[in-house]
Amino acid sequence: SSPLSIISSASADKLLNQKIYNTIIPRSVRLAEAPSYGLPINIYDSKSTGSKAYRALAEEIIERGDE
Repeated sequence: SSPLSIISSASADKLLNQKIYNTIIPRSVRLAEAPSYGLPINIYDSKSTGSKAYRALAEEIIERGDE
């Protein structure tokens, strides 16, 4: 991540008045390829970094509930 993206994500919750999650979804070729095959990333490449990040985000959303 660039310093600007870190600063942006750190203050985005205050600026946008929305929930911001800690999980970061990295850019990935595999994530970009999945839609062209008509598949979600968890089916296209379940062991990819992007797939793991989306699973982590889902877990974080479930854990936080309706904060």
